[in-house]
Amino acid sequence: MKRSMSLIAFAGLVALSTHALAVPITFTHAGSGGGTLAGSAFANTGFTITATADTDNWASCGGSTCNYLDHVSASIEINGLGTFDFVTLTRTFVNNNIVGFSRGGSLGSDLYNGPNDVAIGGWDRMSDIGPIAGTANLLQWLGEDVITSGGVLVFDGDSVLDASFSAAIGDPTTPPTIPEPGSLALVLTAVAGLIGRSLRRA
Repeated sequence: MKRSMSLIAFAGLVALSTHALAVPITFTHAGSGGGTLAGSAFANTGFTITATADTDNWASCGGSTCNYLDHVSASIEINGLGTFDFVTLTRTFVNNNIVGFSRGGSLGSDLYNGPNDVAIGGWDRMSDIGPIAGTANLLQWLGEDVITSGGVLVFDGDSVLDASFSAAIGDPTTPPTIPEPGSLALVLTAVAGLIGRSLRRA
């Protein structure tokens, strides 16, 4: 009897494990601006920020419309300079119709605000969106350093720029780990057979 109960518990764990996977999300913020990287100046240069996070970790940043995700990883590609990982903790936030990129944590200061679009306000934050084009602001890069693998990054503040934002659910570098229905059925059939044999022996 104990053996059959253990097999039933195992079958339950197999079934539950197929629904317990966290869902990754990849954010892309793009625009152009000028500033310095490790003290070297660049001007009017296109950049793309790519960041990943876990949708299980959406949290409130104050108010009923403001939510954010701290990034698991984030990098910036600056045209002509290269791609650099952020060492400073960062996040993506959504506040009403505005999306942005900022320092991490619930009180992280904003670095890149925009675009502003009603589609963002209606987004469920658990599905793909974009690309959404509009304008954005680069701000609050001075003060606490924003550190990357290429050195301290500073964008000129108060810049208004053409920008775009998109988000994609799932990790494009990792194949799905959820078993196919046929595979799951085979596992459960095998477990059921073991349970049946165990009961007959009892």
